[in-house]
Amino acid sequence: FSGMLTAVYAQRHSGGRNVYGLLVEGNHVTPSSGGAVHTGALVSFNGVDDATVMGNRINGLSQTMTLTTAPGVQLVDCARPLVYANKFGNLLGPAMYLTTTTNGKFSDNEIDDVGTSSSGAAMIDVDTGCSGNIFKDNRMRQSSASYAQNSIIERSGANSNEFLCNSISGANRVSKSGAASVVSGRVVASGAYTVSGGVASLYLNSSGFTVTRTAAGTCTVTFATARPTIHYIVKTSSDQPQTAIESKAVGSFVVKSYNAAGTLTDPVLVHVEVTD
Repeated sequence: FSGMLTAVYAQRHSGGRNVYGLLVEGNHVTPSSGGAVHTGALVSFNGVDDATVMGNRINGLSQTMTLTTAPGVQLVDCARPLVYANKFGNLLGPAMYLTTTTNGKFSDNEIDDVGTSSSGAAMIDVDTGCSGNIFKDNRMRQSSASYAQNSIIERSGANSNEFLCNSISGANRVSKSGAASVVSGRVVASGAYTVSGGVASLYLNSSGFTVTRTAAGTCTVTFATARPTIHYIVKTSSDQPQTAIESKAVGSFVVKSYNAAGTLTDPVLVHVEVTD
């Protein structure tokens, strides 16, 4: 789908009967030229139950969006949706927006560079009336402060949602409002660091750690708060082809980066996430 306001639109019958069981799979949506007319949103559902949205690519082009902040996936008054393994990129609006939507599962989606830098903007926006939804194992990454600096916002009137083991880099952690909502996965440090001119520096909204370059391709990551044991889990990704974790201690660990020849080489950017 190219240059459309929304690729797939569905709304309950005026008599109040919901739409059921829609499957949206394997599509690619792109904006019109420059995003000036339509942004290439994938779905807008109102009163749709048991829908599945999976394996789609939503935008992903480096376009400058100038007209609308339509989300890639918008769910209004829906029940039991499954939004799984989609790729979102370069949207002016959030990747997903939900309101009065219940008992859904949103997992294994990849979200890069979405939303605006305006206050309150988010990569995933969970609005009033949402409950019983699970957001799990989504990878969310912003490459600069010009995009939304909130990863997931649960707004006032939403409650009893779960946010579990989502990987977030370059944006703030989950912000929940509901007293019965759960944020877990025990993320104790997350973000990224850069290495330039022999100096390592934290990148954007990194939190829970500091970093020091000790030698070529070698950096020590030090926790803001020491861990109770050394049995924490470290996930890293780097522009170098090989990354190794060594010398784990309760207060720090060492990250080594190797080039294709196996030589220790300073990376440009390393993403880090630590969970207990």
